Amino acid sequence: MKKFLWAFIGAMCMLVIGGVALLVVYIQNNDRFFSGTTINSIDCTSKTVTQVETELLSTIEGGEIEITGRGGLETSFSFDDLGITYSFGDQISDAFSDSRSLGNLFRSKDYSLDYAMKIDDKTIKNCMKSVLDSQTIIDSKDAKIVFSEKTGKYKIKKEVYGNYFNIEDAAELVKKSLQEGESSINLESCYLDSPQVLSDDEGLLKRVEELNKYMINITFDFSDRKEVISSAMIQDWIHVEENGNVTYDEEAMRSYLQEISKTYDTYGKERKIKVSGGSYGWMIHNGGTIERIIETIKAGEDAVIEPVYSFSGYVRDKDDIGDSYIEISLKEQHVWVYIDGEEKVSTDCVTGNSSKGHDTPTGIYPINYLERDATLNGENYSSPVSYWMPFNGNIGLHDASWRSSFGGNIYKYSGSHGCVNLPSSAAEKIFGMIKPGMPVIVYDK
Repeated sequence: MKKFLWAFIGAMCMLVIGGVALLVVYIQNNDRFFSGTTINSIDCTSKTVTQVETELLSTIEGGEIEITGRGGLETSFSFDDLGITYSFGDQISDAFSDSRSLGNLFRSKDYSLDYAMKIDDKTIKNCMKSVLDSQTIIDSKDAKIVFSEKTGKYKIKKEVYGNYFNIEDAAELVKKSLQEGESSINLESCYLDSPQVLSDDEGLLKRVEELNKYMINITFDFSDRKEVISSAMIQDWIHVEENGNVTYDEEAMRSYLQEISKTYDTYGKERKIKVSGGSYGWMIHNGGTIERIIETIKAGEDAVIEPVYSFSGYVRDKDDIGDSYIEISLKEQHVWVYIDGEEKVSTDCVTGNSSKGHDTPTGIYPINYLERDATLNGENYSSPVSYWMPFNGNIGLHDASWRSSFGGNIYKYSGSHGCVNLPSSAAEKIFGMIKPGMPVIVYDK
């Protein structure tokens, strides 16, 4: 009995000592986790709540969110940039209390905790403001019809989407996306304006098609030269109304013709043979040519045309005299005929009587027509001729069978009424080789 008593007393002493030791350890680790406690796989042994929270937060990887928008906007912000922070709230403290309860005192304990994201609205707004400030702000513009100088056609200029967005709406969109775990957003819903007419608008497409029917190139053929009326010029000359009616700016066309006439009209101008005046040459008829231009535009196809002329010459080249012409020198009283650049006739003549004021007029004239066996009538005379070649009203070349000599100074005292008298043989030869319209050059040198 005595032996049992001492064993009991010894056991109780050991229990007291163990309890005291445990109490001491408990008191010494009052603010720390006991061994065997883990939170989210982190060993919490001998760590304070603050230390565990710091370690847990360090394991949370920061993300980023990509932001796209109009005008090729592409940017991104890290969660740090957006002021995102994380918190476990009271969960770690609750786990600490639970792990230190008597029921869990001698048991290993593993806790799985979720963290909460804390969003700073002000920081997000500042980030969205920085995005807006980094852009050159443009307004939305409707698609419209423009003329392309490069293609010579009308085309549709695409609509423009304005890039000014509402900062508050953008910040709210970012916040919502973060809360829902999305990693990218587009700001389309945040923009303040959008174009109302788009490039695929049926009315716009139809209008372009109608306008382009008239966008042609018209080429004036001046033989060795060409003058192009481009579609770019035509688009300035016409107006196509919404109902399809077309009006033409004839005054603009007339101004254009007057300008090119300075280059292409030769009527009455001085030529390589230094003489001016006369009725030979080319002169564009503005009214008739405008009508021809309008007809060609209405046809809707590229075309090569000739202007309408008030006067026309024998050759349309820049040198409108060409290689076939008649040359008359009043001073030398001589006539030369050139055909295709070769001298075919060279003969003396008698021109208008200078003493009576019937001088043959100088200048360049066309052969008006050719007539056999004509009678020339004038004041106090009537002369039958076999070969009549008029070039200036009732003045022309003809045979003069009544004369026995030609050339010299005959014209000064016994000249004609203005015509060019020729020996019969020369007149016959000339008559047989010239054609109406061929230039006659009369000069006094």
